[in-house]
Amino acid sequence: MVDGVDVKPVQDLSPRDVEHDNPEFRRVDETVHFLEQIYGRSVEQDDIVTVVRFSAISDRPSEISERLRPEAPSQN
Repeated sequence: MVDGVDVKPVQDLSPRDVEHDNPEFRRVDETVHFLEQIYGRSVEQDDIVTVVRFSAISDRPSEISERLRPEAPSQN
């Protein structure tokens, strides 16, 4: 589930933004290096990034469970 979306320059990334992106990272420069590897180009401090925060859905809503349930065999 998407909890939030922020659009901001790299220079405004917080330690929380960095850690939520990848728990192994602690510093913005680690995230910048990662983004440079993904996009194959230099990432500057004034480049705009989109920070998307997700949370896991632990229980499936009942209406979705019902839709995913296989139909009971019909009796003739």
